[in-house]
Amino acid sequence: MSEPTKLLEEYLGDGVYAIQESYGFRLCTNDHRHPDDTIYIEPQVFDALIRFALKAGFYVPKTTR
Repeated sequence: MSEPTKLLEEYLGDGVYAIQESYGFRLCTNDHRHPDDTIYIEPQVFDALIRFALKAGFYVPKTTR
């Protein structure tokens, strides 16, 4: 099985890296090349995370004008 195509990598802070792949993205801790932990996030899970952040008051979307 081949590795997914990486489209974008970005350091988010606090030792967390986000890596976009062909379907969804993954979060890695400490070092994106040799991570301690990895969480794969599919689009449905990301939607659920945004809903949770909204309910918890961690995220307030900016309105467009």
